[in-house]
Amino acid sequence: MSTTLLRLAAATALVGAIVVSVAPHATSYVSLSAVVNAPLVPVTAPFSGTLEEPSKAVSRPVTEGDRLLVLRDVLGEDSELRALEGTLRETQADGKSLIRQEKDLLELKATLEKRQTARISSRMDWFDASIDEARADVVKSEAEVAAAEERLQRVSELSKRGATTSTEVLGAETELLKAKAEVARKQAVVRRLGVERTALEGDSAVDLTYSGMEQIEYRLDEIAVRLADINARKARHAARVTSIYSQIDDWSEEVERRRTFEPQIAATGLVWEASGRANTSVAAGETIASVLDCTHRFVEVVLPERHFENIAPGSDALVQLKGSRETFRAKVLATYGSAARPNRAMQAASPRIEIPEGLRIIVGLGAADVTKEEVARSFCDVGRTAEVRFALADDSITSRLMHALSGSFSALQRKVAALPSLLAG
Repeated sequence: MSTTLLRLAAATALVGAIVVSVAPHATSYVSLSAVVNAPLVPVTAPFSGTLEEPSKAVSRPVTEGDRLLVLRDVLGEDSELRALEGTLRETQADGKSLIRQEKDLLELKATLEKRQTARISSRMDWFDASIDEARADVVKSEAEVAAAEERLQRVSELSKRGATTSTEVLGAETELLKAKAEVARKQAVVRRLGVERTALEGDSAVDLTYSGMEQIEYRLDEIAVRLADINARKARHAARVTSIYSQIDDWSEEVERRRTFEPQIAATGLVWEASGRANTSVAAGETIASVLDCTHRFVEVVLPERHFENIAPGSDALVQLKGSRETFRAKVLATYGSAARPNRAMQAASPRIEIPEGLRIIVGLGAADVTKEEVARSFCDVGRTAEVRFALADDSITSRLMHALSGSFSALQRKVAALPSLLAG
């Protein structure tokens, strides 16, 4: 009986070993070449400058939104700002030229107006004297008229007594008419001089007897037109200067912003590549530091491409890191065929994928807690190999066979367990 018991125990152990070793590979798609990976976030210098504040050391945890480092552009040169400042200087020079022109024209206008006033004053004095002279001539002519009237009256009395001839009477009448005509002419001269003097006193300051005044008036009108043009140009230049100052202020702020580069961390993770020390010179386009994004860890698995439709995004996968006894569930994020060109530049690890053709599967591992020292020291397990299993469909032949074998093994275990009691009976 003991021999039978030993044989049954050995058979049970052998079947158990077969079930344990074969079951995972028979009921699942298994990949042994998976490598834990995560995206790298490199930080590139936008300009040449000096590190004012370096990044944290390698493997130190960083949090999303924190400042990674500070890069300062000590030169701070900007061609656009210099061009605006040059334009401002040119515009200000034009404005100063307009001010000088306006000043010269105003001085010339004051000189002409002073000359015009002096000439008007002298002409008015001349008119006053001329009017007085003309009025004296009128008085003189009026006296001559009175004398001619007396002579005509005397000649007429003599002619009535026959003491003189009619010719003398006619001559006396003619002299009287001539004297009256002279009075009328000289009175007209007085009126004309009065009109001219009145014209000088008016706003137009028109001198009807002096052509030089017309020249002064023409030059004053020309100066007024030029001053109006200069004022308009000054207004345009003032607006232009204001606009340039506004552009300079905007560009100054932009230049100041460009002089300082303070990148913020895009994802919680670890410092993968640290920057240099403070005051280190950095060239434009140089990678200053890199951050390992521990919130988007993944493994890339390769299986035969015939399983393309059996493993869909969103399905579960079992992942066991090499050297660990724990197994955890993960989600399939994406699948793509062998002809696709994967992006390796942004990954921290280089997976050892030796199969040139096959179904490539991306399995997300979830975020790692970088605040734990053991996680930070292991760089969120990046580069660590893993075993990944994808369950077969429950209705597959292999699954049904393994379920039956598992059931038989369970029944055999029960018989072996019940055998000692049977032998004892």
